[in-house]
Amino acid sequence: MEELKLHKLANDLTGLVFGRLTVIKPVAQTKWGNYKWLCSCTCGVEKVIVGGNLTSGTSKSCGCLSKELSLERFTQHGMTKTQEHYSWLDIKKRTTGKTEKYKRDYVDRGIGMHPDFESFDAFYKEIGPKPDDGQIWSVGRVKNNEGYTYGNIRWETPAQQSRNKTINRNNKTGIAGVYHDKHNNAVYASSSNLDGTYNRVRFSLSKYSLEEALLLATEERKRMIEELNRQGAGYSESHGCAK
Repeated sequence: MEELKLHKLANDLTGLVFGRLTVIKPVAQTKWGNYKWLCSCTCGVEKVIVGGNLTSGTSKSCGCLSKELSLERFTQHGMTKTQEHYSWLDIKKRTTGKTEKYKRDYVDRGIGMHPDFESFDAFYKEIGPKPDDGQIWSVGRVKNNEGYTYGNIRWETPAQQSRNKTINRNNKTGIAGVYHDKHNNAVYASSSNLDGTYNRVRFSLSKYSLEEALLLATEERKRMIEELNRQGAGYSESHGCAK
């Protein structure tokens, strides 16, 4: 199939990946002038798809994904009312922006779900069963600024999730664990220890300027996290990063 020359103002999709599809080249146009693209699916099939269907998310595979999902709907995996299945459903709600909060915290940040995980079986095969040790567990992401994809999902306790959060929207200093207390005229660096106790270091604004206090508190907070990680706390690199 010959490659069609693109108009200079056209959006070149060559090489981009949409779900299971990798765009190879433009090969035709519709009667309305929309480009059609030859795509390669991960299952090995090549198919010509209109560009708008790719960029809108309408087309995510050659058709194999739809067949798999249809098959799953008629397959009894026996896990419909389990924590694993409820977690999977919740992730689908978040990554499709079912509420304004989900749209802001997930969709607008580019946090999505891998197309394969539209299938519960594929999701469960990757993450495995929820640990059965009496603790509270939920699905978390290893790298909090990346989506629910292979190698980036795991079962986490509330303590693990708190060490893997982006910065709170109400944070006024721009640094996680550092806050300016106007009432006490000080800047504080804080952290939670592994034994559940609270650690806090105060930098008085009677002694330091606000800029100096913020700098010192930031360095202290960094030292706290490094020490906690040496103890096995497991704070992630994305902890405290902006959303």
